[in-house]
Amino acid sequence: MSWAIHELDPVSERATFDAVVRLRLRCWAAQVPMELTPDDVVDPHDGFARHWIAVAEEQVVGAARLTIHAAAQDVPEAVCLGEVFAQPPPTPIGFLSRLVVAPESRRGGVGRGLDQVRIRAAEEAGCRSLLALVFDVSGQARVAQLVSLGFEVRGQGRKDTHPKFSVLSAPVVLERVIQSGT
Repeated sequence: MSWAIHELDPVSERATFDAVVRLRLRCWAAQVPMELTPDDVVDPHDGFARHWIAVAEEQVVGAARLTIHAAAQDVPEAVCLGEVFAQPPPTPIGFLSRLVVAPESRRGGVGRGLDQVRIRAAEEAGCRSLLALVFDVSGQARVAQLVSLGFEVRGQGRKDTHPKFSVLSAPVVLERVIQSGT
């Protein structure tokens, strides 16, 4: 299946962002025993994040976002970072989150493509480090994918405090330090 990635403006492309929310709900529903609502998969960070989607045959088959922060405690799900970092990551920090790929489109490079575009955008924005969380439902393949893109495993974080996601095990915390001029 052929797909293309482009940046999404959730305000001017509201119907498309609604499709992203539906994709998040669809992909994450199997991960938790309780029914998820749009309020569970949308947070205040969506309002200032940069979003990208993968589209195939006029359907959103993947989505991901990048947020940029002045401190680690400001990233989404910051509680999940736990005590992993003895020293704070270099700032500004790019945070890769909300990656979802439709089940029928997995293993076709969509996730990797969304990672690559976000890494490039973070570098262009002057980020000095990138952080990502991998929950066990994504598996070791996701950790390996991020490691292949220059991330290093920093350790096991803490469980999420969101009532519906607190059933998940604590995530693996990954970091990629960006050298200036890279």
